[in-house]
Amino acid sequence: MGSDGVKELGKGLAEFGHEFGRILEPVAFLRDNDPELCDAFLKLHELTLSDGVLSKKHKFLIHAAVTAAQRDREATAMHIIGAMRAGADE
Repeated sequence: MGSDGVKELGKGLAEFGHEFGRILEPVAFLRDNDPELCDAFLKLHELTLSDGVLSKKHKFLIHAAVTAAQRDREATAMHIIGAMRAGADE
């Protein structure tokens, strides 16, 4: 990964960390072991959760419901944080 790619990855990680309040362990693992795959994941994350027909807030709430049904507390909490930062209220 060239220096421009490293800058983009750093920017993507900063935005991801802001959105969720921190960098999740699986994302940190990708960052450390396969930066190109981490960059691809962050781009997919941005694409799937950006405003569109459904708002970013609603997409995060859907993700929270799915992860809650899977009984994944950490992912559910992170998606709720993302929804609140995207405009959801309590």
